[in-house]
Amino acid sequence: MKGRSRSSSIRTKRSDKSARAEWSIGSIVGELRRLGTKRNVEGMARYGIRADKVFGVSKPKLDALARKIGKNHALGLSYGPPGSRMRRFWRG
Repeated sequence: MKGRSRSSSIRTKRSDKSARAEWSIGSIVGELRRLGTKRNVEGMARYGIRADKVFGVSKPKLDALARKIGKNHALGLSYGPPGSRMRRFWRG
């Protein structure tokens, strides 16, 4: 008997977009400060990642925050100067 593909047999829970909180740049930066650790900042420095403002947030935590915020192109464009690394990151 042929096995079912996993994607067809597993139901996924979709998030309710209407229940999503409104995010602003200030609330996102506050969340990044809360999630960051000094240990991560020191680890980034060991790999040559040095910047004026580094929050020290791990990639899995950034991904979880991005899923929580959702897609918001206008918010991504309003973050940082044109061409900045963080602006490109938030834009997706």
